[in-house]
Amino acid sequence: MMRQFHACGAQYLVPLVLTLPALCIAVLAPLPGDRRCIGRRRTLIGALVIYSVAGVMPIFLNSLTAIIASRIVVGAMESAVVTASTTLIGDYFHGESRERWLANQTAVASISSIFLALLGGALGNLGWRAPFAAYAVACSTRRLILWTWEPRKVEQPSTELAGPAAPFPWRAMLPVALLAVFGGVMFFMMQIQSVTC
Repeated sequence: MMRQFHACGAQYLVPLVLTLPALCIAVLAPLPGDRRCIGRRRTLIGALVIYSVAGVMPIFLNSLTAIIASRIVVGAMESAVVTASTTLIGDYFHGESRERWLANQTAVASISSIFLALLGGALGNLGWRAPFAAYAVACSTRRLILWTWEPRKVEQPSTELAGPAAPFPWRAMLPVALLAVFGGVMFFMMQIQSVTC
């Protein structure tokens, strides 16, 4: 990819192809929120379809600017997928079963990222465009999502029994958030250095 776009400032722009989706997720994930007019299930399915289409687009694009734009769309749609799927788990399950499913979601995401990184590396032997074909895997998961349903009513705990909501524990969560940011920066730093060297 560096050789293909060497005349277009590839040294600075090609690393963006790698990092922009994660940046978009970090910035945009809080924004989808609770879109009841669209529906969480419809948001999930629509975002997944756009994610898979935008993900494979660099195979066919010849402009680095267009490829970067497609990566922004991938990040935006991934943030919607993560938010909608997590919210649906919260709607479907409660108590210990909810905690178990959220843990399963994290485990599957971690294992999938390892598998897809290996797949992308193997496809990379065929050329720089080939790894983007891994995004087509998202199309296969769309069939599984068709088995889901939109919850009619989200159960809310009684405020009389629960009492006032506790404030968010910023002091306890700040070190965790900073550690996550540091880990993310280090993760991409190694990849960017290997790309630019």
